[in-house]
Amino acid sequence: MAASPILRVLTGPHSGEEIPLDLDRRLVLGRELSCDIVLEEPVLSRKHCAIECGEDGYTVTDLGSKNGTYLNGQRIASVGLEVGDVIRIGSTRLEFIVPRSEAEVAAENGEAKASEFYVRTSGLAEEEEEEKDPLVGGHVGSYFIHKKIGEGGMGSVYKVTDTRNHSEANEFALKLMNKALTLEEDQVARFKREFQAGQELGHPNIVQTLDFGSWDETFYLVMEYVEGHELQDILDIRGRLSPRGAIKVALQVALALEYAFRQKIIHGDIKPENILITPKGVVKLLDLGLAKKIKEETGGSSITKTGEGIGTLHYMAPEQTINARDTDQRSDIYALGATLYHMIAGQPPFEASGIWEFVELIQHGVPQPLTELASNVPEQLWETVKKSLEKHPRDRYQTPRDFRKALENCLQLV
Repeated sequence: MAASPILRVLTGPHSGEEIPLDLDRRLVLGRELSCDIVLEEPVLSRKHCAIECGEDGYTVTDLGSKNGTYLNGQRIASVGLEVGDVIRIGSTRLEFIVPRSEAEVAAENGEAKASEFYVRTSGLAEEEEEEKDPLVGGHVGSYFIHKKIGEGGMGSVYKVTDTRNHSEANEFALKLMNKALTLEEDQVARFKREFQAGQELGHPNIVQTLDFGSWDETFYLVMEYVEGHELQDILDIRGRLSPRGAIKVALQVALALEYAFRQKIIHGDIKPENILITPKGVVKLLDLGLAKKIKEETGGSSITKTGEGIGTLHYMAPEQTINARDTDQRSDIYALGATLYHMIAGQPPFEASGIWEFVELIQHGVPQPLTELASNVPEQLWETVKKSLEKHPRDRYQTPRDFRKALENCLQLV
């Protein structure tokens, strides 16, 4: 007999609680005392939303709330629920899950299950139409631009097809460098390095780069096109992942780092924005712009030299804040540990408003134990993450393989 669905509270005043759902009962959530689930948040309506089971399964319905009910980051009126969906009302996030039986846990045998760390966006309310990019419908070199799919500090990313290629496998991602950055030699070098490193690292957990060229006084690189979401976007929607889901993401990144280490290459910028997750649960490592050969010199501190943003600082190893030339594979291990911490805790190990206050915390601060920030975290998992975050590289796991092995042991406990 299948287990009844539950709502797992991921964030908010009731974080960690699990709410069973009844087939024959409509569950009303809001701040009024008569609600089935009372959430004491002033931004919520008295009766905010309802969850009930019909012929086609469970549905969440907004009850005319002022601030809205969101499913997987999109405001909804009424929509059917699928396993892994995340409802957000106010600061409260609730994950719709069906508990696994012991037999299912045993049968899964440690393989990635997408619903543990992925969120769907199709089938929900349509997003507002963005202003059309002028390049859409045109060409960059031999590549026809279908749509814009992303934008970052280095430039924009487009979904393209190659007009020279008439095979079925003809969808790619093209990153076009911001023209203003072409005047900065170090930024051009970083862009070229991303292409070169992607050429060297052929691994299922690393996005492969395929082509590089110049166009209209700037540069572009072409990569395999991967349907999915950045881990950061998933965390923005879900708040955090279960310890099991977080470990499974980290394990696939560790496999990518393990392969890169065998090629004597380190990534240099592991963070949620550079981790892509497909609907089938495959994890892909992105952005090899800071990748380098071990012991290769790439210049001074990335903080003092380029003013790298706060987002990167969240995952930056202590030695990396002083001088990028001193980094090796253990800096990547720290960054993956910090990313794993964020996935489980719902926040990075350290947070500060100013860069130098941030650097002080990275170099001397002590992160709050995961066992205090999230439920169902075994002490061994926290000890494993804590070791990856040690201040001195010699005290961390020495290779990505060592870290992966420790994480595999933790997976058996959650």
